[in-house]
Amino acid sequence: MQSNLGVELLSLDKEEAQSLNIEGGVKISKLYPGKLKSQTNIREGFIITKVNTKPVKTVEELTNILQKTTGGVMLEGIYENNSEEQYYAFGL
Repeated sequence: MQSNLGVELLSLDKEEAQSLNIEGGVKISKLYPGKLKSQTNIREGFIITKVNTKPVKTVEELTNILQKTTGGVMLEGIYENNSEEQYYAFGL
């Protein structure tokens, strides 16, 4: 799934999540050619906190949700230097 999207993902540890004042999330550590790069303007460092309104805290949770999803996907999250919620939509 990660190669299809064109990303390397990391689950945030508890300390990092607390420092950002979020419950948890999955950080895009590396962005490659793939669906996210071609269909959105998402950048490395984006921390995904929800997928289609479902909270995610680990790479495994994110992968499980995406494997059961068809059609459009809405990612919700933040960047470390900007706590304002950001949204990215793309098709699977």
